Order: sequence, then structure tokens, then C-alpha cells
Amino acid sequence: MLNVLIVDDEPFIRQGLRVLVDWEAEGFHIIGEAADGLAALEIMKDFPVNLIIADIQMPGMGGLQLLQTIREKGMNDVHFVVLSGFQEFDYAKTAMQYGCQDYIVKPINKDELLRLLRGISAKCEQQRMNEAEEQLRDSAMLERNLLPLIVGKYDEINLSYVREHLSLSSGIRYINIELDMSDPRLNGKDEKERRGMQRKLYSGLRALFGKHSNHIIFDVNKSESCYDVGMVYCSALAQEQSMTEQQYFGWLAARAEAVVECRILIQVGSEVERIEDLSESYRSANIAKFMQDFQDNGTLCVADQQRMRAELSSEAYGEMKRRLDAVVSAIEQCSQGEIEQAVDALYRYMGESSMDHRFISMNISYILFQLIHIAVERDSNLDQQEAVNYIIENAFDKGVVRGSAAHFSKFCCEYADYLSQINSQTGCGILTQVEREIAEHYMTNISLKQLGERFFINSAYLGQLFKKHFGMSFKDYLNTVRINNSAELLIHTDLKVYEISEAVGYQSVDYFISKFVSQIGHTPTQYRKNTRRRGTQA
Repeated sequence: MLNVLIVDDEPFIRQGLRVLVDWEAEGFHIIGEAADGLAALEIMKDFPVNLIIADIQMPGMGGLQLLQTIREKGMNDVHFVVLSGFQEFDYAKTAMQYGCQDYIVKPINKDELLRLLRGISAKCEQQRMNEAEEQLRDSAMLERNLLPLIVGKYDEINLSYVREHLSLSSGIRYINIELDMSDPRLNGKDEKERRGMQRKLYSGLRALFGKHSNHIIFDVNKSESCYDVGMVYCSALAQEQSMTEQQYFGWLAARAEAVVECRILIQVGSEVERIEDLSESYRSANIAKFMQDFQDNGTLCVADQQRMRAELSSEAYGEMKRRLDAVVSAIEQCSQGEIEQAVDALYRYMGESSMDHRFISMNISYILFQLIHIAVERDSNLDQQEAVNYIIENAFDKGVVRGSAAHFSKFCCEYADYLSQINSQTGCGILTQVEREIAEHYMTNISLKQLGERFFINSAYLGQLFKKHFGMSFKDYLNTVRINNSAELLIHTDLKVYEISEAVGYQSVDYFISKFVSQIGHTPTQYRKNTRRRGTQA
């Protein structure tokens, strides 16, 4: 319905307009009447108005002055129709200058009024469709640039676009919202129906968030068995609702369940201060998702155990458990041959048992969870989070969980190598050599993988040692070394900025400038000028 405000100083004219046509049938609702422009403005403070029908001459503020006032206030989307017994062209011309929709001469003709209303209705519908299409385009473009930040593979173009189009305060988190596939109400639904519910969840949350709808992203996980919607949260969202974070997350879960009328799983990622670090929050949300399948003692959740026992015989369940433990044992012993045999036997048994994807996923997750505990037992100083991060990066991020026996066997062998180095002293002396290697070769395409191969140490474990020792990731440390050396070149040489960018190992000048500004606080050119000016003054 389009809201209509009738403005005329003659009551019988206002009443005549009310009864002349069936406003509701035409898609209009009269929200009020006013005797002059000033009274109309007061009504508009409390009610949204789509159409104003106003007399030109009225005591106080006339129709033309009212039209001019609302346009000056920025109300350009309000349709305006001038109503008058005067037929002078000057009135119409002035009204048109301020975006008047039409001009009706008294006495009012019913057919003419209907023609006018239907024309306005058609224009409003076309405008609504244009806005909806534009919103869809904007939303699609934002998601296209936001997804690279979520997975941690973005460039400056992605970052700039997201910063410009997504309003964020501090306390940024990634939140995963997905259908709980264990809900009995989802049993029997086919893929099309489940995807339909996922789309309904997405549309419902976007409608719920209104002006913040661009915080909702569709199908981030991309897994065939996961029906999810992502959300970029910031502390301002909870503050607007006058809620604590925990209250807000509970409210979000309740509203999401109300949208799709089934259980919802929500995993809240860790808090980050910069949108550039969104991938860290996304990663921790994945960890939370992974951990939801287990209890603190490392066993499957009771509901999952009951489901598995109900569908497998006692003998089959016991055999499955033995094969799972055999894989874990082979990894502990760091025996590549035994690992390959145990994994092959496990996958062959799961295939012969015709297990569906739920049980296969639970079986693999059981092994991964046991591996986390083994890592912590090997080194009491090891933060469990480090082992979890290794699992996420090397199993989940690389698709090992959904891959073949060969994929999983390769991961298990690599993890066995990782375990063998956790409680050794291998890393203690290597960091000095690594630091020297970076100092000498920072300008090349150096990577943790290359360093791991050079010094015979698991690259993931080296990355953990590196972060623990230097207080930053390998990537951040390498950038710091490169930027520090570029600063020296800016001061002591006349090389151009693009030449310095290449000299310290950056392929993109824009990326180099972005990193330089982030670390130094000035562009390379500004830094060179400021430093040399201070040197001259000294």
C-alpha cells in the first residue's frame, strides 16, 4: 500500500476525495488529512508518505510552498499532485520545477483521478523493481569482494570495496549460521528442498537486518552437505539492540530458527579488530563447528553415538572403532607403511558397509580430534589451539575430510611428521638459521614450505614456532623485513618507488604502497620527502 496525505483547507473537498474512488482497491491508504502545509509537515514527522495531493492556495503554507519545502528537505521520492481551481500556466510551471507529479483542476473528475493514481502506482512499482535489482547487484558485488577476505585470499581491490560498502565498528566476528541436519524435521527432504530452506534462511535474515542486510552472505561453506549462511558481525549491531554479545547471539539463533522452523547451528568466530583479519575469525568458527561434534573427553556427542549405534550392529560398531584406532596408532608410531595400510583398510570397510556421508564425516572427525589430544600430550607447552589450527589448515581447508583415501593418507603421514617434531628440540636452533635466511633472501619468493624443506622441518610446525618466537606470523615478519629494507632504500638511494617495490620482493606496486602505509604511516614518497627534509634541517 502507498500512503496518501490529502492537504486542502476546505473540509468538503477532503471528504469528497476520500469517497470519490476506492483507494484500497487501487493500492493506496489515506493516512491523514491536513488543512495547510504546516499541518501536513507535522503529520509527515510521524508517518511515511508516498503521495501528497495538495491545494495550491491555502492559509498559512500553500501547496507550492509545501512542495518546495519537502524537496529542500531531500524528500525527492514523495509523489506530489497539485489540486486547484486555478488554471493559470504559471502555477503548473512552478509546480513542475519542483518535481510535481501532476496537476488536477477542480472539480475533480473520477476517471482522471483513477488515471493519475494508476500511473503513480505503476511508477512506484517500477521504481521498487529497479531498487530491488540495484540492491541485488550491489549485494552480489559486495559478496564477491567479501568472500576473498573471509577465506584470506584477497587483494587491495577487494579490501577497498568492502571498506567502502560495509559499515563496521570494532569487535568484528564471522558467524556461521546453518541448518541442523540432525533435526527430524529435515528428514526425508531432498536436496532441492534443503537448498530452498537455505535460501529462505538467507532471505529471512536479510529482511530481519534491514539496513544491515549486506552483513549476510549466502552459502559461504560451499559444501554439498552444509546449508549455511554467513554473517559479518560487529559490536555496533548488539549495541543498537541494547544487548550484550551473548544476548545478541541467542537472539540471532532464535530469529533464524523462527525463519526456517527448524533447529539452527551457530558458530561464532573469534573477535578481530580489522576486516583484513576476518579470515582468522572464519577459521575459528570452523574450529567451533568441528568441536561441536565432540565432548570434552574426545568422544563423539551422545546424539551422534546413539545414531551410529542405532544404524550399525554392535559387531559392526566395534569393528569400525578398531579400524579408527588403528589409524590413530599408526600415526602415533610415525610409520608411513602402517598409516597407508590402516587408512586403506578403514576406507575399504566404510565403502563395503555402504555408509552415508554423515557417518564417514563423523569417523574422520573422530580421528582428527584424537590427533589434537596426542599433540597436546606430546608437548605440555603446546597450546591446543595450535594443533587445532594445523588440523583446520591441512585437513579442512584443503578438502582432506571430503577427499579420497589417498588424500587422507597423505595428510596422516604429514601429521605423523608434525607430531615427531613437536617434542623434539629441532626447532630451537633452526629459528636463528631461518632468521638469517630471510635477511639474505627476503627479496625472493620465499615461503614457509621452502624453508621447511631446506631445514628438514614440518612447515606448519615451523610456522607455529615462528609465531611463538617472534610474536607474529611468518608472512607478517617477511613483510616487516621487506618494508624496513624499502625504507632504507628510500632514504639512501634515488630509486623510483616501483623499482624499490621490485627490489624488496613485491610484484604489485599498489600492494607494496598499502603495506608501507600500514607499517610506516606514510606513503613511500611522503616518507622519503619527510626524512630527507629532517636530514637537511639537522
